[in-house]
Amino acid sequence: KATVKNLTSTNGGSITLYAKWKVSKYTVYIDHYSRTSTSTLFDTTTFNVGPNETFTPEAVTPPAGYAVSHFILYNSNESGSATDNLGSKTYGTSFTVTQNMYVQMYYTLVTYSIMYDACGGSGAPDGQTKTHGTDLVLSNKKPTKTGYTFVGWSTAASCSAATSKNYDAGGTYKTNAGDTLYAVWKDATP
Repeated sequence: KATVKNLTSTNGGSITLYAKWKVSKYTVYIDHYSRTSTSTLFDTTTFNVGPNETFTPEAVTPPAGYAVSHFILYNSNESGSATDNLGSKTYGTSFTVTQNMYVQMYYTLVTYSIMYDACGGSGAPDGQTKTHGTDLVLSNKKPTKTGYTFVGWSTAASCSAATSKNYDAGGTYKTNAGDTLYAVWKDATP
């Protein structure tokens, strides 16, 4: 109990005192990791968030060839170190901030779909998946077409435009992009 004097101009008068509150903020620490066979830290971000606010961790620009995958959420101490593991979350998932939080955001290598079109033939190979930065050995399987000899695969925009080959069956695809490869045919009749 505290005693003060002369708060009012009236002797023995009363005054009402009001508490002044300061909104506390919590810190959300985010470490950004690229992941292949090991994880490599490439960026760290921090955010000040009010208590019981909903927070959605945002990705940063990842290294070339990486895309955001998921994050692992932890409670955190004052220095930003992880304490309690709260589990893996899908990217885009929000959570309520009730104390300092630590997030490990993971980015994985991008993959690309390589599809095959036999262009009127049959027996095109099944599609394949190319991982960014890794060469893909194309299927050795060759389609067939009555009266034609298979020449190779074209990156042209359509079957009608596929007049010269870019790849042999079993060739190496290096481009970091998805594509449909179209069969190139040569008339086998004399």
